[in-house]
Amino acid sequence: ISLKQLLLDQPTNLHKHLQDSHGVLRITVNDDINEATHQQRYGLKAVRKRALSHLCSCPTFNNDDDTSDSSSLFQQVLQSHPKDVQQINLPDGTVRRTLASATVGFDNDESQKATTDGAAVLELPSWIKDNCGEEAYDSLEELRDVVARVTDAFVAKLDGEQEGDGFEKVGRSVVKNYESYRSVLADANHLEHFHVYTKEGENNANAQAGQSMDEIESSTSTLDYHTDAGFFLSFVPAMDCHTYKTDDSSFYLKGETKPLTFEEDEVVILMGAGAQYWLSDEEKNEQHHTFLAAPHALRLKPNSHRSWYGKMHLLPSSMQAKAVTIPSLTSNAKYGDVLPDLKVENYKAHVPTSPVDGCGTTIFESSPFNDEIAPSLYTRTNRRRLQHVNSPANCNNVTNFFCWHQCIDIPNSDYVEDYVRDGYSLYCLDPSIMVSTDNSIPDATGPCKAGYAHNANCVGSWQ
Repeated sequence: ISLKQLLLDQPTNLHKHLQDSHGVLRITVNDDINEATHQQRYGLKAVRKRALSHLCSCPTFNNDDDTSDSSSLFQQVLQSHPKDVQQINLPDGTVRRTLASATVGFDNDESQKATTDGAAVLELPSWIKDNCGEEAYDSLEELRDVVARVTDAFVAKLDGEQEGDGFEKVGRSVVKNYESYRSVLADANHLEHFHVYTKEGENNANAQAGQSMDEIESSTSTLDYHTDAGFFLSFVPAMDCHTYKTDDSSFYLKGETKPLTFEEDEVVILMGAGAQYWLSDEEKNEQHHTFLAAPHALRLKPNSHRSWYGKMHLLPSSMQAKAVTIPSLTSNAKYGDVLPDLKVENYKAHVPTSPVDGCGTTIFESSPFNDEIAPSLYTRTNRRRLQHVNSPANCNNVTNFFCWHQCIDIPNSDYVEDYVRDGYSLYCLDPSIMVSTDNSIPDATGPCKAGYAHNANCVGSWQ
């Protein structure tokens, strides 16, 4: 499906398409030539190539050489910024280095943009500029924004499909207690990962006599077949860091014998376990699911070196699922109780029980999409960024202080001395909990974790 089909009023029936494809959707974003200037538009293909190339070549993440400089650089970053990066060794010996970030909520639709803030995007850490360069930093932020806009079009199209298109209208039983898929996503946090994989050459013949095909495939898998925990995963095809071309030899969908071949100009949607089990239709039989999760595996060849970006769109942690849809459950369960507890304050890259193929800033001025699409249908805007800081020491503690992993303004900062003289203290807390618990400061500050939580409800308050 093309982005143009999503943005324009063209029939697509995404729900049926996702059922037929078992949870996979590939959205093409064309990089067309502008007929007036004969210049290539700065679209997804160019943005993706620029960002993933920088990720491949950044000394911090590049482990594809015989020196120890890269390892030393990465270890230094790991020690000083442990929430930003992580390195793990995967079952086949592949080393995966990850830069992690997150987004709180989801972008509003056009009718809400003037009245509410929409998604709050955790800004990439500033040390990226020092270690990888300003251009690398900007390119990674650009890629995040382009993928977010394509994903926004996907969600808008899902919400726009009406009853009679092969499913029941959103807001009845498909998404209980929510009026739309967008509102579900707006009530959740979403994890973003930039991955760099490095696999050295084989050191032995890997004799596999007597093993079944499943055993052989499992033993050579970088990540064996799995489904991701969230509503869906959106990602761009990985780049081979040796050739700077799309990696078409590593990603497998369950049931397919050959790896999936990707195009450079597409965003891929994979539906997750959250969609299959937590967005099921309770009025239909136990076997019916509005969405089907897409099991997938990663199998890297020896001497592989690749970069990748993806975003795991989660569900609200309080969302309920019917016990009968998950055989291992014996009672109704919350999404956060059964699937990994993926809270945005714990957005670190490695989620052991749910491995994934991944799971201001200078931006381009013009729309990255087809000239034939009316400007009113797609407007490129800056998304609200949360400036990421690591501790209270990064704030001046005069006009701002540490809350929500940011330096936020101190309320009534002109009267700080008066507050202190009168015995008040400044807290990072959730005011709604203060009201509901008869002004209990411990209860209200608990979810904010002294500022070390990305919680949109936390604000500065004198008490």
